[in-house]
Amino acid sequence: MKIGLQAWGSEGDIQPFTALAAGLVEAGHEVTLVVTDNVGRDYSALAKRFGYQLTPVPNPQMPSKEEVEKVWRQIITLGNPIQQAELVMRYGFDPVMEPMFAAARDLCAASDAVVGHFFVYPLRVAAEKAGVPIATLNIVHNCLPSAKICPPGFPDLGTWSYSLGWRLVRRMVNHIFLPRVNALRTREGLRPDTDVMTQTWSADRLNLIAVSPQICQPPPDWDARNRVCGFLNPPASLTTDDLPMGLDEFLSAGDPPVNFTFGSMMPSSLEYL
Repeated sequence: MKIGLQAWGSEGDIQPFTALAAGLVEAGHEVTLVVTDNVGRDYSALAKRFGYQLTPVPNPQMPSKEEVEKVWRQIITLGNPIQQAELVMRYGFDPVMEPMFAAARDLCAASDAVVGHFFVYPLRVAAEKAGVPIATLNIVHNCLPSAKICPPGFPDLGTWSYSLGWRLVRRMVNHIFLPRVNALRTREGLRPDTDVMTQTWSADRLNLIAVSPQICQPPPDWDARNRVCGFLNPPASLTTDDLPMGLDEFLSAGDPPVNFTFGSMMPSSLEYL
């Protein structure tokens, strides 16, 4: 089967897709991964190593290192996740939306099925237009509404507050995203979405939530299309990195260590901590 993948964002957004691509290749599929990295990282070595086709779609208005620092400073200073999302879209997504949509159309034309980062609404539009089955990949579990999950950016006051929290969060998310989403959908002759979290970010057939079941057990009000699949890593048979000197001995000695990182929010300066 020919399977197309499309990812956008930071390294933490894209790495699960490189792992999924590797696993699909090992399972015998022909895979193409379309990547828009927000700082222009090069994934060609991984594509060559794992055997899938890579199509980079760079931001035509790629900001300089100084501009990136300025935006990150604004994002951290704001502290409001909704305002932060607006900045991320304005600087990191909007300028590359049209090239991503063009790549999505090409990907759908060449694929039997596609899987997209849940943020990448241009792929969903292209898939609907082409009649190609689409699944989403979520790298977090709290962007699918549930009465059992605290909504993102909302203080956890207990389950009694979740319903109100989701109404507020969905209203704010729709305020930021729906005009963007529906501008493209209307232009392409598709019916406008009415809710981002349950329509734009959620496929009708399958939504993969790439989170450990130790962190997220599927709540009872999710339907069968929402599957917690665990963190995505390359197949062990394809992982051949040599560990730095001394690391193997350290990992083998005593109890397994626990590693915490800043992930996609890794600061470039201690002043952000």
